[in-house]
Amino acid sequence: IIGNVLMFVPYGFFVSYFLKEKRTLIILILTLIVSATIEYTQLKIGRVFDIDDILLNLIGGMLGSFVYIGFAKIGELFKK
Repeated sequence: IIGNVLMFVPYGFFVSYFLKEKRTLIILILTLIVSATIEYTQLKIGRVFDIDDILLNLIGGMLGSFVYIGFAKIGELFKK
């Protein structure tokens, strides 16, 4: 369980960083697409498709996005 969340924290962080997005809806949609693609690929190669993995990946991606937003706000404080 923790592995799925931790695996997508960097993804959420770096997608937010590269897109310079502070809106979480875009990051949520991108994380959903990537996670669903991974699960679909697992289904096609004979492994188990698990909706719980998608939800946990979404939580990890959002946590990464929130970490980026927090760092961005801290960075703005130091620029002043």
